[in-house]
Amino acid sequence: MSKLKIILRLATIFALALTLDLGIALAQDEPAQDESAVIEEVFTDELEAPVVESAAATEDNDLSAEILGVSEPTLLPSSPFYFFKEIGRAVSNTFTFSAEKKAEKRLNQAAERLAEAKAMLSETNSEDSSQNKKIANSLIKYQKDIDKAQASINSVKKDSDAYNNLMAKAVDKYSAFAKVMAADEDLALDIDKDIVREIYKSKEGVLDNLAGVIENLPDPAKLEEVLQNQPGSDFKEFRNLEVLGQLADKLPENAAGAVMQAQERIRAKMEEKLAKATEGKTGEDFANYVIALKGDQAEHMAILDELAKSEDLPDEVVDGFRKAKDAAAINFSKKMINHPAADQMMEEIASGDIDKLRVLEDMADALPDYSEVKSELEAARQKGIDRAVEKMSQINSVDDKINFLIKDGVPDAKSFVILDQLQAEFTPEQQEEVKAVRNKAFQIFSDIVDNAENSDKLLERLSTDSPKDVGLIAVIRQNLPAGMAPKFEQLVNKQLEKVEERLMNEENVEKLISLRAEMDSSPEAQAMMNSVRPGLMDKINKEQMSRVSQAFENAAGPSRVVEIANKYNEILEKYPQVAENINKINPGLVKNLIEVQAKKIEEGISQISDPAQMQATLEKMEAVGMEKFKDQIGTAAKEKITNQIINRQKEVEKNKFMEQMRQETGGELNQAEMEKMFNENVGSLIESSGGRPNAGVKQEIEKVIREKVETTIREQKMQAEIQKQMPGGIPAGGQIQERTESQIREGLPPKEINAPLPLKEINAIRDEAGQGAAGQMQTPPSAGEIERIRQQQMQQQIPQSMGPTPEQIKQMQPGMTQPAPIQQMPR
Repeated sequence: MSKLKIILRLATIFALALTLDLGIALAQDEPAQDESAVIEEVFTDELEAPVVESAAATEDNDLSAEILGVSEPTLLPSSPFYFFKEIGRAVSNTFTFSAEKKAEKRLNQAAERLAEAKAMLSETNSEDSSQNKKIANSLIKYQKDIDKAQASINSVKKDSDAYNNLMAKAVDKYSAFAKVMAADEDLALDIDKDIVREIYKSKEGVLDNLAGVIENLPDPAKLEEVLQNQPGSDFKEFRNLEVLGQLADKLPENAAGAVMQAQERIRAKMEEKLAKATEGKTGEDFANYVIALKGDQAEHMAILDELAKSEDLPDEVVDGFRKAKDAAAINFSKKMINHPAADQMMEEIASGDIDKLRVLEDMADALPDYSEVKSELEAARQKGIDRAVEKMSQINSVDDKINFLIKDGVPDAKSFVILDQLQAEFTPEQQEEVKAVRNKAFQIFSDIVDNAENSDKLLERLSTDSPKDVGLIAVIRQNLPAGMAPKFEQLVNKQLEKVEERLMNEENVEKLISLRAEMDSSPEAQAMMNSVRPGLMDKINKEQMSRVSQAFENAAGPSRVVEIANKYNEILEKYPQVAENINKINPGLVKNLIEVQAKKIEEGISQISDPAQMQATLEKMEAVGMEKFKDQIGTAAKEKITNQIINRQKEVEKNKFMEQMRQETGGELNQAEMEKMFNENVGSLIESSGGRPNAGVKQEIEKVIREKVETTIREQKMQAEIQKQMPGGIPAGGQIQERTESQIREGLPPKEINAPLPLKEINAIRDEAGQGAAGQMQTPPSAGEIERIRQQQMQQQIPQSMGPTPEQIKQMQPGMTQPAPIQQMPR
C-alpha cells in the first residue's frame, strides 16, 4: 500500500473521529429530543387505539383451515401448477349427481378457496399488485361456489333427513366463512381495496344465506350447538355473538326467535366464563381480546353494552369495557375512512335498530370532536332515530313498543335517554302513547331494582359513564312519575359517579373538554350536579388543569410550552361554556397555570448556553405564536418572561461578543472594557428587539466588533512604526535625530492610519505589525514602555551637558568666562 493511500485513510479515520466527537459534544449541549418532535399524549390530535397483546384474539383472527374444515392449502392460485387443482375440482363436480352431495362439495370447495385466499393475503402487501389481483379473483370464484352450493341446497327435498343434515352443515360452513372474512376484511384494509370490496360483498352474501338457512333449520337449538362446537379461543363466544348480531336486519320474523334464544344462551356462557375470572381470563385479558379482535367493531360495542348490564360480572371485567369500547369506536372510524363500502356500512348501522342506535350514541361519545367521521356518525345517529320512530309508529301495543325498545327487557339509563330522543320526534298526537311507554319502562326498571340481590351493584351496571347523557337525564328527572323518583335518584347518583370517574381518568385534554362540554352547556345538568354532587365541577376543573400542567412539565422546551399554551386556548375557544365555567368556578386555577407556563419557559431559557441554540429556540417560539401566547398569559407573566428572554439573550450574545473580541484583538482588552462596549453598543439593541435580535441587530454587533478590531490593529501598527524609529546608537557628528511620537504618527501614511480594514485581513495585518520591531519584541510596546526605553538609551550614550568637568573649573584663571554648555538634544 502506498504512503499516499495510508495518509488518506488515516485522514479519513481522523475526520470520522472528529465528527463523532463533535456529534457527542453537540448532543450533550442539545436537548435529548428535538422539541418539535415531542407530542405529549395529553394534547395529541392523533386518533389511535391502544396496541395490546392477546393470544386469544390472535387465535380467533388467524382461524382458517381448521374452522373451515379443510386441509392447510399447499398449492395456491399464485402457483403455475394451480390449474391441475382446478381440473380436479371440475372433474369431481361433473361426476357428482345428487343435490345434497353437490351442495356439500361446493361448500367444501368454497372453504378451500377461502383458505387459499387467507394464505395468500398473509403473504402479500400493497405493492404486490399481481398477487393481490389473484387474491381478488380467487374470492370471486369463492362466491360463485357459494352461489352454486346455495342453489343445490334449495333443490334438496325439505323435511328429509338428508335436508336436516345439510342445513346443519350449511350453518357450520356459512358461520365459519363469516368468522374468517371478519378478520380478513380488516387485514386487507391496508393492502388492497379491491380485495376488501370482494370480501365485504361475499361476507354480506354469506350472512344472507346463513339467515335463510336458519329460517329453515328444523331444530333452532342446533344453531347454538353448531357455533359452540366450532374451534376457537377461550373467548370464542364473543365471535359467535358477533355473527348472530350481524343477522339482526336479515332475519325474517319466524327466524328471529331462534337467533335471540341462541344469543341468550351463548351470552350466558360468556358471562359464566368471565364471572370466574380465573388466571389468564381477567378483565384486562378480556378487554385486550376485544381491542385486538378484528371484525365488526360496531357489533363488538353492542355485545359489550349487553354484557355490562350483568350484575354477576366482576368489577375488574366491567371496568375494562370503556377502554375496549373506545378502541372499537376508533378502529371503526378508521375503517370508515379507508373502506370502499363505507357508505353502505354507515347506512346499515343507521337502520333504526335500537341496539345499533345505542352503538351510534356510544361511538359519538367515544370519539373526540376532531375525529374525521364524527359528523358522519352524528348524521347516521339522526337517521337512525328517524327510522326508529318510523318503526315504533307501526307498533300498536305498549308492550310491543317496550320489546322494540328494550330487547332484553332490562331498561338502563341509555334506554331512557334514547326514549327521550325518540319522544321528541313524535307528533303531538303520539306523545301520550310515548309517555305511557316511558312510564311502563320506569315501572319495569323499578321492579328489577327491587328484586335484585344487590340493587346497588345493579344500579351501577344500569347507569352509563357518558357525560353527554347527564343533561338528558336531568330533564328526565324533572318529569318522573312520583313513585319512580326515589329509584331514579339512585340511578342519577351512580351516573354522576361513573361520569366523574371517566373524566378524572381521561388523559387527553381535548377529549376531556369535549366530553364535559355538553354538561357545561346544559343548565339542567348544572342544576342537577349542584344539588346531587356539589363540588363535582370544581374537582373536574382541577383535574383538567392538572392534565394541562402535566403537559407543560413534560414539554421538551420553551417553544413546546408556548405551542401547548396556544393549543389549550384554541380548544377553549371551541368550547366557550367550558372556559366560562372554569373562570366562574375556580379562577385561581388559571393563575396557577400561568405561573407553571412562565416557570417552565424561564427554566428552559436559562439552561441554554449556545448562541445558535438560543436563537433557534427563540425562532421556534416565534413560529408557534410567542406574541399570541404572551397576550394570553397576562401583563405580569408577560413582562417576567420577556425580561427573562432579554436578559438571557444579552448574556448569550455578550459571551459570544467578548470571545470574538478576544480572538480578534489578541487578548488586548480587559473584561470591564469589553462589557462596557457591549452594554453601550449592543445591549440596548437586544432590549429593543424584545430579546429576539433580528438581522439588523446582528449586523450592528458585527459592526461594533469590526470597528474596535480595526482601531486596535491600527494602534498596533502605529506602535510598530514607533519601534522602528527607535535609535540603535548616536549618529555621526554627535547629533541625535530622534522624532517624537506625534511626529512619527504624522509621518505615517494617512491610508495606513485611517483606512478601514477588512475583517479577513485583520489577523495578517496584526501579525505584520507585531513583528515590526525586527523581532526585538513579540508584542508591540505601549507608549509608556517606548518612553522608558528611550530615556535609558540616552543616559547610556549622551551626557547631560557638554560643559567643563569640575576639575577643569577649579583650574580656570579668575575672570575667565565659562564656556556655554552644549545643549541637550531636544526630545
